[in-house]
Amino acid sequence: MSISLAFSTAICPEKSSQQVIDLAKELGYTHVEFITTSAEYPTVASDPLVSDPHQFAQMLQDADIKPACLHLDVCLHHADYELIRKAHSRVEHACRVARTIGCSYVRLQGNAVKPKESRRSVISRMVANVLPMVKMAADHGVTLLFENNGSFAKAKDWWTVLNMVEHPMLGICWNPTNAHAVDELPAVSIPMLHHRIHMVRLNDLASGSENDFVPIGQGKLPVRDVINRLMGIGFNRILTVGYDHAWLNADVDLSTFLADAKETITSWMQDATKAIEDAQVKIYKLAARNAPKPRQRAS
Repeated sequence: MSISLAFSTAICPEKSSQQVIDLAKELGYTHVEFITTSAEYPTVASDPLVSDPHQFAQMLQDADIKPACLHLDVCLHHADYELIRKAHSRVEHACRVARTIGCSYVRLQGNAVKPKESRRSVISRMVANVLPMVKMAADHGVTLLFENNGSFAKAKDWWTVLNMVEHPMLGICWNPTNAHAVDELPAVSIPMLHHRIHMVRLNDLASGSENDFVPIGQGKLPVRDVINRLMGIGFNRILTVGYDHAWLNADVDLSTFLADAKETITSWMQDATKAIEDAQVKIYKLAARNAPKPRQRAS
């Protein structure tokens, strides 16, 4: 199975479900990550959670487009029981919709350590909060993905969480931009999390900026190194072009932007594949050269 390319509807929240699906088909993307309505995205025309899931599934099937993930603005660091109860209800609803439309992933968003709280206690609380959710998600055949952000942008915390939960239906949606913001390199985070990474959200930022998106490959983020590291560990899941429309230059043509991103990412993946194949050939030749020679029997 090869890497699948997706784009997030965060880049086009005003487009209807059919328009999003048509855009993906036109540009050659096989998957779409669907953002759901929240305080951050109050108006999302393609939100699957407020649509008829059976009709939604049929639209996807007719176009041969697959849903990469449903993104929820759900936080599990809270100590407030009522907030967690509401979060559980929203995750359960999303899992039901995901199952109906054939979506494998539901993504959880946002984690924070409040003043005077210890990081360890918040991690323990997130583990306790997610356990019943991940068991419920498993009943629907859905994997929950935490995204690194907020107070937990580095890989080590998520390595700890996943080891404590130890459930096959819980993984990571890795956001290299958030890791870069706390000075963590792909060479650290990707090998550490390895097979626990199910999805990677890619974007690029202008030099000297924290939120001005530019075309992938034209900014300051080490996106190509991310792809090389992923290819090096045998990653074969989903890469998502994850730009937020609110931070995108209004003059940018959306179709051109997404088409160029796909071309750049595909080119880098092809280069990485060739480099890996060339290295393997050298290794095989070296191994053959250094292998013990068969002994000659005395006549």
